[in-house]
Amino acid sequence: MITIKCNLCGSENHRFLFFGRDRQLEIDKTLFRIVECGECGLVFINPQPGAEEVAKYYPPNYGPYQENDVFKYGFLSRSVRKFIELFKKIGNYNQKTEHSGGESINYLDFGCGGGEYLEVVRKLHPSWNLYGLDNNATACDNATKRGFRVFCGDAFAVNLPQNFFDVVNMSHVIEHLHNPKGTVREINQMLKSGGALIISTPNFDSLAARIFRSFWFTTDSPRHLFLFTTKTLFRMLREAGFGIKKIEYEKGPKVEIKSLYHFFGKRDLRINPFLWHLFKPITKRLASFGKSSIIRVVAEKNQG
Repeated sequence: MITIKCNLCGSENHRFLFFGRDRQLEIDKTLFRIVECGECGLVFINPQPGAEEVAKYYPPNYGPYQENDVFKYGFLSRSVRKFIELFKKIGNYNQKTEHSGGESINYLDFGCGGGEYLEVVRKLHPSWNLYGLDNNATACDNATKRGFRVFCGDAFAVNLPQNFFDVVNMSHVIEHLHNPKGTVREINQMLKSGGALIISTPNFDSLAARIFRSFWFTTDSPRHLFLFTTKTLFRMLREAGFGIKKIEYEKGPKVEIKSLYHFFGKRDLRINPFLWHLFKPITKRLASFGKSSIIRVVAEKNQG
């Protein structure tokens, strides 16, 4: 375990919030100190497990976003959910980038996993040049088998081209990184002038985060080393040379419902459709105030 300074502002002044532990996979019962920076408000684990130590929390069966386990009931519910999720991904993507025409652009999915989302983008934009980056060898191999060009390894170690990409997508990745600010700066160098960085990450300023704390589904200690609010994420992006183009908040209640399951010790995290429909109007309203559990930001590399 390594005691760190705040990754955003460098301060050593922080206050203890609560202890987190691995509630999703239950690898062990180690408690991790969740702290908040006293200067800028960034929330993070401190001390943090190093790269080798945290690796055991990513076993081969790690996959919190499985396609076949979200709803409680059988084939029909799963099929409907898959269709909705695909439609949502397409809608979200087309809203988040100006590159919606037929021209060829260079697109990088940072943390591509096995290439599932790259498949969605390829169907939408077959003329685009699609790349993936992941530090898991199995994931890289699977994405490569799908026909994508994949960089395998740490972003600071692999030979990523500079001023090359038009769009970099980071979906639920930045919270896992040991050096998120340094990585965002590195991405700025990869992007062309005016290029877009799309980030989705848990929102620690959400109502669910404040209520459930260590039981909040996306606390996910120790895999989530950093937890952002709109304020801290915006500051990190601006200091890395980005302007904020768009922000939206997740309207669906998946995180809120799974947090409730954690709180009551429920092991089966598949969501009952009744609860989904019950909570959906609440989280939709929370999203309008920026208080739902997931932030999505589109940032643009400053030109010049």
